[in-house]
Amino acid sequence: MLRLSRALRSLFALGLGLALASACSSGDSGSTSSNGGAGGEGGTSGGQGGSEADASAGTAGFGATGGSGGNGAVGGGGSGGVGGAAGSSAGQDAGSDAAQDAAGGASDAAIDVTCTSDEKKCNGTCVKVDDPDFGCGMGCSPCPIPGAVSACDAGACVMVGCAPGFGNCNLDTSDGCEVNLDADPASCGACGNICVTNHGTAGCASGSCTVQSCDAGFDDCDGVPQNGCEARTNVDPKNCGMCGKTCTPTPGAQAVCNSGTCGEKACLAFRGDCNNNSQDACETNLVIDDDNCGFCGNKCDLPNAVTKCDAAQCVIDSCVAPFEDCDGDPRNGCEVDTSKQNALHCGACDRACSGAGVDTATCDAGVCTPYCASGFGDCAHPAFPAADDGCEQDVLTDPDNCGACGSVCTLPGAEAGCAGGKCVVANCATGTGDCDSDPFNGCETDLLTTEDHCGACGRACSDTGVASKLCNGGLCVSGCLPGLGNCSTPAAPSADDGCESDVSSDPLNCGSCGRACGTTNVVSLVCASGACASTCAAGFGNCVQPGPGALDDGCETPVGSDDVNCGGCGNDCTQQGSPAGSLRCGFVTAGECGCVGNSGRCKVDSGTNPTCSASSGLCVCGGNECRPGEACVVGGSGDECSCEGGAGCAASEVCCQSAGGCVDVSADPDNCGACAQACPTGFACTSGACGCSGDASCNAGSTGTCSAGVCSCGGTTCAPGQRCLANGSCG
Repeated sequence: MLRLSRALRSLFALGLGLALASACSSGDSGSTSSNGGAGGEGGTSGGQGGSEADASAGTAGFGATGGSGGNGAVGGGGSGGVGGAAGSSAGQDAGSDAAQDAAGGASDAAIDVTCTSDEKKCNGTCVKVDDPDFGCGMGCSPCPIPGAVSACDAGACVMVGCAPGFGNCNLDTSDGCEVNLDADPASCGACGNICVTNHGTAGCASGSCTVQSCDAGFDDCDGVPQNGCEARTNVDPKNCGMCGKTCTPTPGAQAVCNSGTCGEKACLAFRGDCNNNSQDACETNLVIDDDNCGFCGNKCDLPNAVTKCDAAQCVIDSCVAPFEDCDGDPRNGCEVDTSKQNALHCGACDRACSGAGVDTATCDAGVCTPYCASGFGDCAHPAFPAADDGCEQDVLTDPDNCGACGSVCTLPGAEAGCAGGKCVVANCATGTGDCDSDPFNGCETDLLTTEDHCGACGRACSDTGVASKLCNGGLCVSGCLPGLGNCSTPAAPSADDGCESDVSSDPLNCGSCGRACGTTNVVSLVCASGACASTCAAGFGNCVQPGPGALDDGCETPVGSDDVNCGGCGNDCTQQGSPAGSLRCGFVTAGECGCVGNSGRCKVDSGTNPTCSASSGLCVCGGNECRPGEACVVGGSGDECSCEGGAGCAASEVCCQSAGGCVDVSADPDNCGACAQACPTGFACTSGACGCSGDASCNAGSTGTCSAGVCSCGGTTCAPGQRCLANGSCG
């Protein structure tokens, strides 16, 4: 609103000044008076007031308003002074308001416009710092290179080409594109293309040669600039005295033009009385006379040529060296100086310098020497008669001419390339890399051993779970923190994953990388604290743990009849029953501890009188058959069944030495189906069989889903008891 108000005030001042000037002018007119000078002074004051304001707002127009007072003074006497005073006041007020408005506008612009770090403020607008239209760096003046296309390089204006219609004909960038090819008759349309006008002065317009003026007695009557001022108006009967004025003789006579005046002679066709001597009549043969070719006074004198008259027409007999008739038009003679720089006829007629890759074509001593367009170089210089090939070389991508002709890229330990006119590393030897992006030291990095560039530049060995880093053969084989393993070693370009494996719990890498838990007699693979604790199939136990580095042997122990591992590892039947005899395993029912036909094994207390059931192999105390693993003790009412010195077990339980008491093997996940026969972590025991209890219980390294006690891994339904391993498979 502030800027708008000031602008309106300025317009109001301008309108007031104009109104006052108009009033004074219309009110005072008629006679001349010296008082008119006062009006002029008013205008001057107004002009000064305007000039004191910012030039962009307080323009000279406000001062001119004061000047109208002077007009009022014409014939107005004292009224002129009034007009001048009004003009002076209006001019001063307008200038003052304009100055305030300009200052306010600049202040507003400074407040309202915020430029980014790569911009600068010019005329209240943000522009790029490297915009050549506003100069390079912090100034706002355009790049001052004449006739050139400019760019910014490191804050300085540089020339990258010529603007349309301009040429760098001296191949010197210090003065820009110094020649206006549209208007310079010495380089018209192309460097060195000199315009030649016969009997006149040549000009150049829009890059084409023109006739600027004709010598006295000559005129360009056909409008064709190539033949210059072709008409001799003093002697030409078809253009006598002026273009188009044709002399018409009486019948039987021949028209002549003498000093621009028509006349006639009684001569036959192609004969002329050119010496005006009646004694020899029509003495001149106009067909072949070099000084009177076609009509009297028409001298054959074509520029830079030896001429002759042939069939009443001036023709070129030969050219005066080093000139040549390159356009084949005899009317302008031998128009090309082949010793000069002419890009249209370089070394010979019609051998033009090529425009391929060229900004400005030039010719020097018969050899094309162009100013090349950005990204191109003139590396070959074909000489006459070979055609010119311009700036044939792409210097942005050629390693043999990188940035300039002959600039060969040679880099240590690397195959050199060129990009953007600068040498770059194209390829490195196997196992090396250009990781610092400095082409001058080539492929400086050993990708086989460098931890921060292992296998590829920028591919660092991961810190995840790592105790010490190591790159070997381009693969990260770092030392790991306890419980972790570097079991996968991704190759470049894949990123390294550090010590990604939990060898304390991964059944595929249990205790160390690559040590998978065995699958023999295994239902579900389990690794705990770096040891395989897999869930075994019924009748087998994982009772022997191979030492470090040895392969796991799965569930290697048959527990159906093993006295010390009965039903499961560690359930020792020999520690149950009579201390003298102890119980035995599986002689009747596999995996159950019983007396096996020896009642003495059932006698815990000496005062008891047990028996051993022949059918079940279990102890019978006081006539009651005991549960597996139980023996007889003296009770309050006679012999009683006892589990590990305590009360006997319920009908759904068995006495497990490993558990130290009665266990419901139909529902206990640590003793599921038999003593010491454990389910996988998180699994439930139902009717003596293990099954998953939820999706989380299926995770043995990867996620899965649980349905009706069975896991599914990645859409694959697993066998009962199996879980989802780290690789996504069932196991």
